[in-house]
Amino acid sequence: MTAQNEARAAGNATITPAHLVLELLSESEGLAAQAIAGQGVDPATVRRTAITTLPQAVEHIPELIAFGAQA
Repeated sequence: MTAQNEARAAGNATITPAHLVLELLSESEGLAAQAIAGQGVDPATVRRTAITTLPQAVEHIPELIAFGAQA
């Protein structure tokens, strides 16, 4: 659900791997964020990097945003 919300907020018509990363990082105390921080990487840096890889926004966003092939 969070990946879909991230896609909607970015104006994207499909969910990409970057949206899944954003979903995993949405819980700062979650396992993914802790694992990334445990490797000495700032989760905020990963989030900013994921955002830069999002597709360009589209004009029409479907009500139900589907997963792209890579996601």
